[in-house]
Amino acid sequence: AALVAIALGLSAWASPAGGLYFSAGVDSIPIGVRDRLALIAAAAALSALGSVGVASAGIWWPNDLMVGDRKLGGILCESIALGQAWAAVVGIGINAQTPLEALSPELRGRAASLADRGVNAERLLEVMLRALEGTIEQVHREGLVPVLKLLSAHDTLRGQSVTLEADGRHFAGVAAGIDDRGDLRLKVDGEMVTFPAAT
Repeated sequence: AALVAIALGLSAWASPAGGLYFSAGVDSIPIGVRDRLALIAAAAALSALGSVGVASAGIWWPNDLMVGDRKLGGILCESIALGQAWAAVVGIGINAQTPLEALSPELRGRAASLADRGVNAERLLEVMLRALEGTIEQVHREGLVPVLKLLSAHDTLRGQSVTLEADGRHFAGVAAGIDDRGDLRLKVDGEMVTFPAAT
């Protein structure tokens, strides 16, 4: 997998100083799971966070990184295809060294930070890129099974009351975990409704 760190540092748009913000170019994902890239990236991020001592990190399906009920970071993926050629960009933002005091009072109550854990942003970038590359290689060998197993084990959305919009309709129910394709299962009025995780 070709991975390139495109940007690292302080964001000039909506993220406070002290965060790790980077994008990685990816051009080698099995064709059948390319629409699950955000889940693959989430599994890689969880692995990386675990390796720097943040074992409590979780995923709020499909692309928010959490510590407890607070958001630590997020993932955004964009892809393009031209004939047989395909490439994507995985963008990840982590409140690595962001002091919560730097956030607005509203965000402060919902955000998590690694500032008090002594996690170096440059070191975290290296670990994240290695984890992303390793996870992609694992997907080539084993498919999505290990990815989904990890995400299910760190699923902070399960059991939460959720309202979703799909196809112009609103659904309110209780999150019932991630299925064997990475889609979200939502129990709505006693029935199970599935929402795709496609990126």
